[in-house]
Amino acid sequence: MKKAVAMILAIILIAFSFTSCSDGSFLRPADSLLVPPLFYEEYEGLVELFRSQIGDGVSLCTPYDGDYRSAIIVEDFDGDMNDEAMIFYRDSSADSNAKARSYEIKGDEWTLAADFNGHGNQVESVSVRDMNGDGISEIIVSWSVSGISSSKTLSVYHSPEVDAPYKEISNEVCSVSMIVDVDGDSLDDIFLITAGSGALANAKATPQRFARLIGVSNGAAVLKGEARVDANISGYSSVKTEKVEDDEPLKIFIDAMKGDKQMITELIYWDENSLELVAPLFDSETMSNTRTLRNEPIASTDINGDGRIDVPSQIEIFSSNANEMTIDPQHFYITSWLNFYEDGFSTLINTLVNYADGYMLVIEGADRYNLVVEDYRDLNCWIVKEKNEQTGESTELYSILRISNEKSGTTDLENHIPLIVRDEYTVYAYINQNGAERGITDSELKTKILPLIQK
Repeated sequence: MKKAVAMILAIILIAFSFTSCSDGSFLRPADSLLVPPLFYEEYEGLVELFRSQIGDGVSLCTPYDGDYRSAIIVEDFDGDMNDEAMIFYRDSSADSNAKARSYEIKGDEWTLAADFNGHGNQVESVSVRDMNGDGISEIIVSWSVSGISSSKTLSVYHSPEVDAPYKEISNEVCSVSMIVDVDGDSLDDIFLITAGSGALANAKATPQRFARLIGVSNGAAVLKGEARVDANISGYSSVKTEKVEDDEPLKIFIDAMKGDKQMITELIYWDENSLELVAPLFDSETMSNTRTLRNEPIASTDINGDGRIDVPSQIEIFSSNANEMTIDPQHFYITSWLNFYEDGFSTLINTLVNYADGYMLVIEGADRYNLVVEDYRDLNCWIVKEKNEQTGESTELYSILRISNEKSGTTDLENHIPLIVRDEYTVYAYINQNGAERGITDSELKTKILPLIQK
């Protein structure tokens, strides 16, 4: 690993000589390949061999995500106490895919071990993990195509024994991928979401998406588990994991967009009883996940810092019935924040979300029946009132305002409480006399008005 770190530092030093395949430019003439002495002195033979084999008309492909941010990775992949190398590049053709070459040391000389064609014109990420516990690391490469963020190809390269050349044993087209021990066997797995393939796929049912778990065994990539997930999504925005207790499975939470505004969260984990990958929020009757549906792209997050992912769900709609909370305008939703367990779920809190202004108001049980919230959208202001059930009259308690940094200098904020500070704005609260007489305090509002994490 020390040499790998040194390699990354060296690549930074030569960044002006090597170009990246993501920008469409190409290497300078061979004499300009290196900036001595750091890179050249330690890996002179490797660089000279690569340069002599590929010529001048290529560009290096630097991963833009993952464990490595270098187009040239030097590390002891197979555990033989000698370095191996992987170099990612693309030739001068405008429509050419990225490629990779692996090298190993024979005696004191670098030699070409294998040449691989990639599955896209960019290298998204590279990971090196021993996925089967044999002491030889697999190399996992995510290939992508410029301008296409919804799909990538994940390739697994495996060496069957020390000093044996690496071979590609799997490539999967997917939207989401993660390398993590999902089934608890202390070996890394590849978790991914892919469309319309696998043992559970039905040719008559479209569209389809599956969560899949892939491991490495006996020199091959094997499907360890598969679960159906909601296919009617337009993209994925985030992936999170949760494991709070040792006896709990690792849970994977994936926020997925449904169009421009709606969002769901998929939950996937390994069931130790059935020895299967499960997605308990997927409804096989509706072929969708409606349990976590919300009408704004509100991201799942750990609200209270207890290590559990809190998932927003908008099920109960505010209405103007006499025994329900009233809101102007209509069509606001109570957002319930849920914690999921193997045997069910619990509700952490209920909130009223102001998505546009980046905050949410915690709704206690009694609030549903005696609060009125008025939304003054043009003023970025909510006014919270208390309703008298006998008279039907409402009394203003406090207001919540989002004020931009530009306006804050021209606004009297002497008696306002700063609650949420962002680079471009601050959310304030103002307690009027009626609210103060009801016992509402600054500290109370700081626990009731919380920042909203958006997609």
